[in-house]
Amino acid sequence: MDVVVKSYTSSVLTVTPPQFILLAGVKKNAPLAYNERNSMLFSWKEVRMRVQEHLKLSTAAAVVALPFLRQDTWLPYVASLGIDVDHYVWHAVTHRTLSLRQAVRYYGQADPPQIPQQRLLHHPFVLGALFFLAVRLRSRPLALLLGGLLFHVSLDIIHNSQMKRLKTTLSEQARGHCPQCGQPEPALQLHTVRVARNLLDRYNASHYVALCPTCHEEAHRQPANTTRPGPLVNWS
Repeated sequence: MDVVVKSYTSSVLTVTPPQFILLAGVKKNAPLAYNERNSMLFSWKEVRMRVQEHLKLSTAAAVVALPFLRQDTWLPYVASLGIDVDHYVWHAVTHRTLSLRQAVRYYGQADPPQIPQQRLLHHPFVLGALFFLAVRLRSRPLALLLGGLLFHVSLDIIHNSQMKRLKTTLSEQARGHCPQCGQPEPALQLHTVRVARNLLDRYNASHYVALCPTCHEEAHRQPANTTRPGPLVNWS
């Protein structure tokens, strides 16, 4: 249901046309809790999408490598899937909380901060050090672990380059104006409208829209099953 709460003080909540819902007796803080809950659901959706993509691609790579690596296939497979633990560790140390829920909410923001320290295991220095140790010690396990890490990092590089291309293309099409509210915005942000089931269709421009920061935040507050952030965008 495409519901957007507009009031924080009234007991009657106005929502985006053409759907209207009257909620009687809602407490003053209820809309805020409603938005936080939907933002959290959207964050889980984003995280689940990325995890599923890495799981599918890492599994496919492991199947291909199985005849060659045999019983050692699990080493690069686990490394490829586990590398993102550095995001959680950074959040736990920086924000002094072990809450996975808060970590997902942080990284599921409309435009989360991009800090190099979040990606310690992705850093070229760490990967270079592992390469040096693998060669120096002639360690097959270290080499396989490094291979899994590099596979994941290569997927991230492809993903980031594609998302950057989409952002540039959609921003140029919007001509410096947010297609949601119509306001001029020189730095539009890329928002995922729907998640493609087919990985080959993952970076189709029809699955994304470039929004201003305000509309992007609003889109993340909508229900998790929402596929369109509002009525003003032409989605055809």
